[in-house]
Amino acid sequence: MSSKRDYYEVLGVSRSASQEEIKRSYRRLAKELHPDRNKSPDAEQKFKELQEAYEVLSDPKKRKNYDEFGFNSEYTDSNFTNFNNGFSSAFGGFTDLEDVLGQFFGSSFNSSFKKNSYQKSYRGPDLEYNLRIDFFEAIRGCEKSISFHSKVKCEECDGTGAYKKELSRCTTCNGTGKIRQIQNTFFGTLQVEDTCPRCHGEGVIPSMVCQSCAGKGIKHQIKNVNIKIPKGFPMKGVLKYPGLGDFARGATSAGDLYVNVFVNESKEFERDGDDIYSEMILTMPDAVLGVEKDINTVYDKIKMKIPPGTENGKIFRLAGQGVENYKTGRRGDHYVKIKIETPKSISQEERVLWTKLQELNMKKGL
Repeated sequence: MSSKRDYYEVLGVSRSASQEEIKRSYRRLAKELHPDRNKSPDAEQKFKELQEAYEVLSDPKKRKNYDEFGFNSEYTDSNFTNFNNGFSSAFGGFTDLEDVLGQFFGSSFNSSFKKNSYQKSYRGPDLEYNLRIDFFEAIRGCEKSISFHSKVKCEECDGTGAYKKELSRCTTCNGTGKIRQIQNTFFGTLQVEDTCPRCHGEGVIPSMVCQSCAGKGIKHQIKNVNIKIPKGFPMKGVLKYPGLGDFARGATSAGDLYVNVFVNESKEFERDGDDIYSEMILTMPDAVLGVEKDINTVYDKIKMKIPPGTENGKIFRLAGQGVENYKTGRRGDHYVKIKIETPKSISQEERVLWTKLQELNMKKGL
C-alpha cells in the first residue's frame, strides 16, 4: 500500500474543489512551507509533497486519472519501466542500468552518465525587432537606441527552474525525455513515441520549484540596446546581435537578436544600390545656351556644367558622387536627368522675345 498522503489532503481542499480553489490553496501553502521561510526539519519534504500534489490536481487530465485510479494513475513509459524492473530483480535492488554500471565502474561513471543524460545543448529563441530610419541616416551612418521585452535567465536558479539548482530524474519518462504508448489501430498495434508531458523532453524536473521565477527558469526584462548603423547601409537590411535574444529554460545560451532595418524614401533622391538618381530642372534658354548650376548630392552641394544644346531627358553621370558602400567603402555614382521646363505664363517683354525667336525659326524653315 502506498505511503503517500492523499493529494487533496496535502493541498487541504475537498475532492470537489475548483481549479481556482486548488490554486489559491497551493499559493498559500507554498509560502508557508518553502524552505527559505520555514525552518522546520520536514519543511523541504512537505514542500516537495505539495509540489507533486499540485502538479497532478492542477492538470484536469491528471486529476481525472488520479480520481479514478489513485497513485497508480501516474503516466509512465511502460516498456522502460518493465525493463528497469527486470534489472532490479536480476541485480538485487538496483533501479536501472545506470546504477548497475555505476556500481561496477564507480561513482564517477554514474555522475557522467547522469550529466550526459540530462544535459542538452541548445539556444533560446531568436528575437526580431523592426527599426525604421531616415534616408540620410542610412547614407551617413547613425546610432539608435532601442528597447524591447526579453526573457532572460533566472540567476537565482541558473535557468533550471529548480530551488538551489537541484534537479531530479523525471519519473514519468525515467530521464529519457520521451514516452512510448501502445495504440491499437486498424492496421494493428503501433508504438508511438512522444515528448514527455511532465519534463517537456528535458528528462529532469526540479526537486523544488525556484520561487524567484516560479519554476520557469526565466524572467522578463526590458533590454536597452544601442544599434550602430554603418555608413552606406542599404535601403533594407538585417543586423545580427548574438546572444541578445530570448533565454529558455534548459537552454545553454540565449538566442540572437535580429534587427530588421527599413529606410525611408527621399523626396529629392532615388537610390538603387550605391547609385543615386535625381532630376535637374532647366529653363529653355539654359538648355539652349548652357549653364553652370549648383546641384545637391547626398553628401554636399557641387557645381555642374550643362553644355549648350542639352535636350530634355538627357542623363549626366557624376562619377563617385553616389553612396559609399558599407562593406567595400567604394562610392557609387550620381545620375542627373535633365527636365526642361516650358513656361506656362510669360510677361509682355518675354512674349516679344519669344515672338522674335519664333520668326527667326520660321525664316530657317523650322
